[in-house]
Formats: sequence, structure tokens, C-alpha cells
Amino acid sequence: NNPLPTPERLWSLWDYSLTTGEVFSRRTGRLLRGDRNHKGYIRDKVDGVKYFRHRLIWRMMTGEDIGELTIDHDDKIRDNNSWINLSVMTRRDNINKGRDSLGSLYQHGSGWRLDVHLDGIRHRRYYKSYELALQGQEDLTRELGLGKTARHPISISRTSGSCQGSGGFLMV
Repeated sequence: NNPLPTPERLWSLWDYSLTTGEVFSRRTGRLLRGDRNHKGYIRDKVDGVKYFRHRLIWRMMTGEDIGELTIDHDDKIRDNNSWINLSVMTRRDNINKGRDSLGSLYQHGSGWRLDVHLDGIRHRRYYKSYELALQGQEDLTRELGLGKTARHPISISRTSGSCQGSGGFLMV
């Protein structure tokens, strides 16, 4: 594993939106898309090395290289890198959190995939929209006798303005 770039280096390259999790090139002002790996996480190349975007954002915002710890996407949407959606935990805690949930929603192509695990069996469904996936999650967990589920993600509306942070701009 390569060491993460310094926060100063990252701020010299990027502006970061706290509410949307998007990063923008400081040089061109353009939105940086990065690339998604097979699990749906966004990766970005910095100085010729690929890193997971959520780890780079954590480094930018806190100055910490968390090493073996895991960054969890609280809403389980792996490309939602808004600051409120990221938290640090051990790998074991992250795995246990997933087991305790009543289903995981993932972006899948232009739609959504729902995975619910019960007694070692994975129940997988596909939906065209997030709203349909939420309804499907409720229906499937009720059908499996698991009760109601929490609705994700927390909606954050974009507001105007920005605040300065370590040489880059945090857009809120």
C-alpha cells in the first residue's frame, strides 16, 4: 500500500464539496469523475498512483492516514463521498454493521441493487430507481419477517456559498 498524499498536496489539486462529495480540479474547475472499481468505489489517480476517493477525502479533511482502519459509507452508497456520510471504523465493525442491517442498496448501472442476507442465503433484487429500491427493501424484509428498514440516505440540499479550508475550498 502506498502512503496517502499529504493534505496540502490534495488541497493543491482539489476543491471538495462537503454536501455532495464531489471533487473539482483546482486547475480547471472541472468535476473529477474518477473511475469506479467493480465494487462501486470511486478511485482517483494522484501523482501517478490510484487511491480510493473516500480515503483521500478523509486525509484532506482530518490530516489522518487511517492505515488499516476502514471508511464506512453510512448510507451504503459507495460513491456518496459527502462528509456527513463517511465514518471510520475497524474492518470487523464494518463487517458486523453489514450483518446487522436489513439490506444493502447499491447503485448498479443506471438502477439499484438490493441485497438482503438471511440465514446464509442472499436475496438479491434489481430496481430502476432508488425510490423503487427502498420500497422493494421494505417489501422484501417484511416478506422475510425482518420488520421495517431504515430509509437511506439522509438528504442534504445544496446551499450557496463556500468556506475556505487548508488552501482549497469546501463547497457547501
